This record gives sequence, structure tokens and C-alpha cells, in this order.
Amino acid sequence: MSKSINPNYRITLYESTSRFWKRALKFSGRATRSEFNYVVLWHLLISIALLSPCVMFFDSREEAHGFNLLLLLLLIPAAVWQAVTLVPFLTLWVRRGHDFSTDTFSSIVMFFFPVMNFCALITSMIMDSDKGQNKYGDSQKYPEKMKEASVEANFIGKTRSAVSSVLSETKFCPRCGNKIGKASAFCPHCGGKQPVL
Repeated sequence: MSKSINPNYRITLYESTSRFWKRALKFSGRATRSEFNYVVLWHLLISIALLSPCVMFFDSREEAHGFNLLLLLLLIPAAVWQAVTLVPFLTLWVRRGHDFSTDTFSSIVMFFFPVMNFCALITSMIMDSDKGQNKYGDSQKYPEKMKEASVEANFIGKTRSAVSSVLSETKFCPRCGNKIGKASAFCPHCGGKQPVL
């Protein structure tokens, strides 16, 4: 039986950023593709913004001491940003791996080796979540509860169709206006004779 997507699951840039900082030290659980992609996007944009002044002022032919000091001062905010976001990004990386059943150790190894990191980053940005529950928890996108909800919706749908079929087998008494069975010759409420349909 295929699982359906949670129609209420939508994550925004703000929500993914909030989860990134709230779960900064939490390796357990799962992170969906959209949550991961939003964080990668804003992390990349902030990193580019912090490094762009360094690139503009960098000139390998320049040997002046003052210029190197300026370059160093421009690199400090970028270095601080990378240091502050290293552990939260690692935990998000591991949770994203959990979302498609990659164990914690493999995720950490892929995070610290550049070639593997790039391949795993692309994979993490593309792969969809495992459906339902895996050993790391329930999927936010494909929850097990959706199955229960679909069973409930199926029951409600069958009940509605049964009620509508009962309603189509009824008519109204022209004398008192009460609902009676379509095949009734007399109204059980007022006793009036019913016309033949």
C-alpha cells in the first residue's frame, strides 16, 4: 500500500531556520529535504555575503602589511560565522541522513571528507524522505498517522454514501411533510394515503 503525502506538511524558510537553531545540538530525529535545502540556501548566501569583501580586496601581487591586516579583518566575520554554524549544520546533516536511513557514523564521515561531502550534499538535496517510520523516527512528510486518517476518511465516505442511498429511498408525505419510505402506501405519521410514484 503506498503512503500519501501529508497535505498539511509545508515548511517555510523561517521554520527551517528556527528548527536549525532550536535543534542545534540534537543528532536524533529526522530532517526533511525542504528543511535541509532552505538551511543550505541561507547558509550559502550568508557565507557569500561575508566572503565577498575579502574577494574584492584580495590581490596576490600586493605585499603591503596594511593590506594583509585589512584582509584578515575582513575574514574574521566569515570565520566566526563558519565556527558558530559548524555544529548545528553537522547535526542537521546527520538528521537529514536519518531521513533516508543513513546511520549517524556514515553521515559524520561524509561531512568531514570533501569529495564525499560534496556527493552527499547533492544526494541530501535530491533524495526524498523514507515513507512512514524508520529507526530514527516518524517522517514529517509521510507520517504513519496518514494511514489512520485515510482509513477514517474512507469510513466517513462509506457512511455518507450509505446515508445518501437511504435518503434517495425516501420521499416526503404531501399531507404532513414528514420523511417516509419511498414504497410506503400510507404515512406512518399522519395516516394519509400516498400517491403512487
